[in-house]
Amino acid sequence: MTRRSAPSRTNAEQSPVRFGPAPHNAWTLTGGRVSLVRAPQRPRPVQMPAEPQSIEFDLARSALVVVDMQNDFCHPEGWFAQKGIGIRAARKPIPTIARLLPAWRAAGGAVVWLN
Repeated sequence: MTRRSAPSRTNAEQSPVRFGPAPHNAWTLTGGRVSLVRAPQRPRPVQMPAEPQSIEFDLARSALVVVDMQNDFCHPEGWFAQKGIGIRAARKPIPTIARLLPAWRAAGGAVVWLN
């Protein structure tokens, strides 16, 4: 028995299909081609008080990177604490990160968690 498949559409007939977590960060499949080119975003300048002077950056092209905030390193019952390794220094940024994340996300900022 032979199966017949539906006639395939030409590249010109196929509509682009977008894949990705958000429209601004999607890749496109059109016909036999995959495009990883992202659409340019409008700059979103943000000014932030800092010392010795305030800074301005583009929120549309920035990400908050949080590194190694894992239970093994930071939790009182994590691996480090179980082995007698002090975790006070690892826990020090937790309140600052906890205050910063909601404001950062509300402004539309991207967050990258590295473990």
